[in-house]
Amino acid sequence: AGPAMIRAATIDDLDAIVAVLAQALADDPLIDTLVRPDKGRPDAIARLMREVARRYYLDQGASHVALAGSDIVGAVLALPPEARTGYGLRDSMRMVRHTIRVARLRGLWRAGQASGFLNYIHPRAPHHYLYQLGAGPEAPAGTDQALLAAVTDRADEEGRPVYVENSRPERLGLYEGHGFTQEAVVTLPGGASLELLWRRPRR
Repeated sequence: AGPAMIRAATIDDLDAIVAVLAQALADDPLIDTLVRPDKGRPDAIARLMREVARRYYLDQGASHVALAGSDIVGAVLALPPEARTGYGLRDSMRMVRHTIRVARLRGLWRAGQASGFLNYIHPRAPHHYLYQLGAGPEAPAGTDQALLAAVTDRADEEGRPVYVENSRPERLGLYEGHGFTQEAVVTLPGGASLELLWRRPRR
């Protein structure tokens, strides 16, 4: 089979994006900090991906999917520098209720601490933000690289940097191969370690 075809993601892709990312992130350490550890975990991961993709990413025009034939086999959720993600009190209360379903009540404090810490360390300089990237086992070789290139190519065209919080050390080589450098390593409340990666534009 040939390489995957990459195209911009739309809201119509939501179900397929949720399925592929929930599978790809099943053993992600950052996800472990945010979702419940019991038998409801797979559903909680899918619920989390559905909420953030629909509410924050798919209407911003910076996310992409990878296709093998007509099937979506990979996805990257990203935000452009001009993205607006601020919402009012009603939305904040809705996210609390959503977090309880995903993390359970006993995990709410840990998930809230982790989210607050991520917001605190997030760079203030304008940049493209890569939130999640994943491909299913049926994806052609090189799909992760092609999805990542879709984000970095646009950033280069605009002369903008890209920021990633990498929770899987084995993927550092993927990012370094696309020009990212490790700026710091931090530990979240709850124990997950993140490599904070920054990529300067190449044009």
